[in-house]
Amino acid sequence: MRVLVTGGAGFLGRWAVKALLDRGDEVTVLDDLSNGSEANLAEFPGRVRLVRGDVTDPAAVVDASRCHIDTARLELIGRMRSPGGYIRTRDAFEIRRLDFAEWQAAQAKR
Repeated sequence: MRVLVTGGAGFLGRWAVKALLDRGDEVTVLDDLSNGSEANLAEFPGRVRLVRGDVTDPAAVVDASRCHIDTARLELIGRMRSPGGYIRTRDAFEIRRLDFAEWQAAQAKR
């Protein structure tokens, strides 16, 4: 399965990426590295595609989703320091995914 892990370069996300790779999935990570680090993905050279960007940025979401027709979203929450910020970010991400799906559908009709 092709999986998009948002926040996959963080401490918890890194473990999710490992579990998905061990299961045989193809993994893309979308992370702005504000709380994560490329070092958390260093043990997976050539096995993970890292897209640096924010889930609220339409271009980053399109880039991360471009090769993932069956994009799944894995959501892990450690400590929620800002529930309101989390909800706004999650909602913005979902809107971008829907926009991208509409764009893909329009491209397929051409």
